[in-house]
Amino acid sequence: MSRPLATRGLFLAFACLVASCASASSSSPAGRASATAAVATRSNAPAVPPAARVVDVTVEVRAPARARFDPSIGGATKPSLGVVVTNRTPEPVDVSDLRVHLEAAREGVEFRCAEEVGPQMGDREPSSLAPGESYVFDRALDCALPLVGAYAVRVAVSFGEGPFRTPREVRAFTLTVTALAKVEPHEIEGLPGLWASMGSSNKITGGAGRTFGRTLLTIVNSTRRPIEVPRMRLALRVYRLGNPIPCEDKPLVLGTPQVLGPGDTYSEPVEVSCLGLSVPGTYDVVAKLVVPRGSEGDREIALGKLRVDVVTDPTIVVPPVYAVPPLYE
Repeated sequence: MSRPLATRGLFLAFACLVASCASASSSSPAGRASATAAVATRSNAPAVPPAARVVDVTVEVRAPARARFDPSIGGATKPSLGVVVTNRTPEPVDVSDLRVHLEAAREGVEFRCAEEVGPQMGDREPSSLAPGESYVFDRALDCALPLVGAYAVRVAVSFGEGPFRTPREVRAFTLTVTALAKVEPHEIEGLPGLWASMGSSNKITGGAGRTFGRTLLTIVNSTRRPIEVPRMRLALRVYRLGNPIPCEDKPLVLGTPQVLGPGDTYSEPVEVSCLGLSVPGTYDVVAKLVVPRGSEGDREIALGKLRVDVVTDPTIVVPPVYAVPPLYE
């Protein structure tokens, strides 16, 4: 949730003149990684002394250094950004409709981000800040982060109806996505730059009327060029804990596009008929991607083993498996 914050020093500043905007030099205190940008704004009141005409508003973006990959959504969980706005002017400042504008790239390849991110539904935020007041606006880093590795993230901020309505970049940082070895994406042998992962919620609600469990397959193009995607299939074996004999589904033909563009992600929910939701218990789902290679036959790519608990207790909250990680409007 968003929260008020006491003013703590200068991190990122915009200095604005009310009639015209002029760029000013940016500086950072020693030992700080964040940069400060300033824009000066001149007051329209002719009687105000020159020293009082300078309007000073500081903007700082606080960002995490790491995020954890979650195969059940086909990417990293979306971390939160803290946008700290401080009004150092003698008058109230309009901070309504604060938005962040995002870019994310991994090894030079851009990945999809929401065009702009506002508050989450239900958040109550101030529309203006009194002189000397600060506020932290929480915003989701709403970008597709479908692979492990380091992402170069750029954040611009816009708010109010004045000069700050135009997005201004205030922070660039590196976000490292990590994953457990057993769930991280696998590069598809024979198709360099094409990656696949398989995931599911740790718990799935079973019981009457529920017959199949659902998992999520995600395919990612990590390159700067389009990649032709062959007609692949997904083979699944399901073991109930304590039973060495698997239940095996017929390999499923996937609906992948013929071509996956640079930085694009394809996600497909997969129903697993062998995952018997009518019988509570612990199951292991072993997934393999079957890739055709012409006269040489098929190649099997192991995607790992999913441990899934089928529960019937309605009080247990089970997170959904998304076809595509949702973006905030």
